[in-house]
Amino acid sequence: MSLKVTKSDGSAEVYLHTKVMGSISAAMGDSGFYQEGMTEHLAEAVTEYIVRRYGSASVGTDEIHAMIEAVLSETGYYEAALALHEHRLTRQIKRCRTEVIHHRKTGQNDPSMSDTTQNEEEEYLTQPWNKSNIINVLETEYGLESPLARAVAGAVEEKVLRMGCRRVFASLVRAMVENDLWAMKQAEQAFVKQAEEESKLYATLRDDETLRAGMSDGPECPQEAARACMSGVDGRDACSGIRPGGAR
Repeated sequence: MSLKVTKSDGSAEVYLHTKVMGSISAAMGDSGFYQEGMTEHLAEAVTEYIVRRYGSASVGTDEIHAMIEAVLSETGYYEAALALHEHRLTRQIKRCRTEVIHHRKTGQNDPSMSDTTQNEEEEYLTQPWNKSNIINVLETEYGLESPLARAVAGAVEEKVLRMGCRRVFASLVRAMVENDLWAMKQAEQAFVKQAEEESKLYATLRDDETLRAGMSDGPECPQEAARACMSGVDGRDACSGIRPGGAR
C-alpha cells in the first residue's frame, strides 16, 4: 500500500492498518465496551474507505481520526467515539503546553582563575515540544530507520505527556530516549539468544531422530543379531554365507 499519512508536524509516513486497529482497540477499551474480533472488522471498514477515497495520495491524521470516530458512532459505540475524541484533544493540549528547556553555560574561561571564580553564566532556553526533534536525532545521530525512530519517539512522548510537567529538561528527554534504546537493544539480544538456543535444541532433536531411525533398520539388540547370524537360510548363514558348523 503506497498511501501516505501527513502528520500534524508536516512530516509523512506510510499508512499502517495496525495503527487504526490500535486506536480503535484503545478507544473501545477506555469506554469499557471492548469486544474481541470487532476491532479488526471496524478497522477494515476504515481502511477500505480511506484507500477507496484517497488511493495513492496523502491523507491527514485528522481525516483518519474523524473516520474512526464516524465508524464507531455509526456502529453504536458512542462512548468509544467520545473517548477517542477526548484522548486526541487532551493529547493536543498537553503538547501545546509542554516546553523543553535547554541549559547551557556562557562566558569565557580564564585559565588563571580557579574553578570557583570562573566568569560563567547559566542560560536557559525554552522551545515548544516537538516530537519531530526526537525523530531527527534518532535518524541522524543513532542511524535508526524512520519507522523505528517514530516508534521510539512516540513512546518517549507518551511518557513525557503522562508526567504532566509543563517544562522538561532536554537532558531528561535524551536520557529517556537512550533508556528506550538500551531496553530495545537488550530485548533484541535476548531474542537472538533464545533463537540460537532453540536452533541448537532442534538440531539435537534431529540428530536423535536420525540415530533412532538408523537403529530401527537393523536388529534391535545384540542377541537378535547373534541369532540372525546363526540361523541358516537355504543351508547358508544369513550374515556371512557360512553353513552351520563352520564349514564353507
